[in-house]
Amino acid sequence: MSYRLDPALPVSEALRSVALAELDIAHTSLAAPPDRHKGVHSARKCFKRLRSLLVLARPGMPDPLYVNLNRRVARIGKGLAA
Repeated sequence: MSYRLDPALPVSEALRSVALAELDIAHTSLAAPPDRHKGVHSARKCFKRLRSLLVLARPGMPDPLYVNLNRRVARIGKGLAA
């Protein structure tokens, strides 16, 4: 999935929209998929893309916020690997 940012929206809103879409995909992937392993794999990919999105947004974020969000998203993804 490639990101498409709406030029009519402020950057923060456009990034938030993409992040929420990734979270929705991850949620759907984990909600009783026919193949549990594929669902977990799909959700982990979503969390990796979320971390990439955070890197993209980092210049406009306070450092503590970036560190906190990045750590939390990484922890969730790693938790799915266990």
